[in-house]
Amino acid sequence: MNKILNYLGIARRAGFLISGTDAVIESLKGKAKLVILASDASDATKDKIVRKCFFYHVSVIDCFTTEEMSDSVGQKNNKVLSITDDGI
Repeated sequence: MNKILNYLGIARRAGFLISGTDAVIESLKGKAKLVILASDASDATKDKIVRKCFFYHVSVIDCFTTEEMSDSVGQKNNKVLSITDDGI
């Protein structure tokens, strides 16, 4: 699991990470390759993101807490992240 969190930090520094619910939803329309959703996000946020990901055929991972995700990317209170590069 720590390896995945390290890759999130690398993706952020490389410019391949998008954070925030609205920005992630916008990225689903063409750029997003993977979405990481906090396991402790609200039910409304989870429902909205999962439905959009299903519609756009993008995979979702929801096994990390908000704290773990925020620590790995160096930002506070990240509930939803998307990766926009296949190589990461």
